[in-house]
Amino acid sequence: MDYKKILKILDIDSDISNYLDKRRNKFYIIKKEFDEYGKEVVNFFLKEDYIEYYRDIDKFYNDYKKYGRDIISLFYSNFIKYYINIDKFYNDYKKYGKDIVSLFCNNFIKYYENIDKFYNDYKKYGIKIISDFIEDEGFKIFDIIDNYIKEKEILRKYNEFYKNKYKHKILYEKFKEGIVFTDEELEYFKSKRILDKFNDDEIELFYFNIDDLRKINKLFPSRIKKFICKGNKYLKDLKGSPNETEEYDCSNCKLISLEGSPKKVKIFNCSFNYYLKDLKYGPEEAEKYYCYECGLISLEGSPKKVKIFNCNGNKNLTDLKGGPEEVEEEYNCSNCRLTNLEGASRKVKVFNCSFNNSIFSKKVGLKNLIGGPEEVEGEYDCSFCNLESLEGLAKKIGVLRCGGNKFDKEYVKKFIKENNIEVKEIIM
Repeated sequence: MDYKKILKILDIDSDISNYLDKRRNKFYIIKKEFDEYGKEVVNFFLKEDYIEYYRDIDKFYNDYKKYGRDIISLFYSNFIKYYINIDKFYNDYKKYGKDIVSLFCNNFIKYYENIDKFYNDYKKYGIKIISDFIEDEGFKIFDIIDNYIKEKEILRKYNEFYKNKYKHKILYEKFKEGIVFTDEELEYFKSKRILDKFNDDEIELFYFNIDDLRKINKLFPSRIKKFICKGNKYLKDLKGSPNETEEYDCSNCKLISLEGSPKKVKIFNCSFNYYLKDLKYGPEEAEKYYCYECGLISLEGSPKKVKIFNCNGNKNLTDLKGGPEEVEEEYNCSNCRLTNLEGASRKVKVFNCSFNNSIFSKKVGLKNLIGGPEEVEGEYDCSFCNLESLEGLAKKIGVLRCGGNKFDKEYVKKFIKENNIEVKEIIM
């Protein structure tokens, strides 16, 4: 059967062999589509190569009925690379017209999140101001064009000074403060992509191989919500840090000193600094203080009062002298090498001195609880210490965990009764 001849009779467009190739020589498919959708739709679908964009003609036909031939042609010939789908394009087309949509897509789509914001600026400022804003790369500095218009002269001086080498909001704000940077400093910022990690209220410089915060501290604001410099393996101290911050994380570096840290924070974390021997020069005020898994031999330098204090995993720490005098919520000194609890907070909600066990060390281990807290509202965990006695146990406890020591539950009950200790629950 001569399919090409039949297709001609059906008035299918001239490039018949091409259509048959696309349909893998399955004439019956074209015949079926012709019967269902009509020759105009089938011709249009095949001729304009919409088969590349649609899985089947059914979806195409739905769009054809919904939008018409002209909108489909316009979308696939000019706008498909700018829009996810024809529906979004058609909504913008109806709302703003072809000229505005074309202007947006061809010139400004890289700089605006959506056409609505562009159109608002277009009505407010006109195309000249918007074009200048883009050409001057004002979008790298300013959130809104109003500020660009107000500070256009300052931006010109900024561009002139730096000769367009590096445009960034942080550098611009510092320029307004009279703080400028050398080519060497700019190259350092670029090479380590330092400014990419500056947000409105956070600086996140983790794993950047920074060896000295003073190389970049001219960039820091005087006050910031969160400062993170963890994972910088060459960082030995904190000189050059921001003066004020709510949360400070300098964990997992190679610190030998906390000198330079802010004096007042809400959260401080200097954990996993294995060469850190004490907490001198650290924050004087903190709500939550984490110094676990360091090389501490002393807690000297700790804040006097905290809500949470965690110094667990310091294998060379033998006592708690120099630690916080008041810990409101939780004190964790587990898995150290404590030989006594001298220096512990007198009253705390949760106290954990578990796994201070001489079995794991040649040093003398924790034999009793002398020097420990006098009142523990919640849980007191002294399990797996190989304790010889409970001497020094707090007088008031919520839950006592004391398994893994050199005594059984009968001893515990007897000791509690004889010493008039109030305990709600015992867990061995």
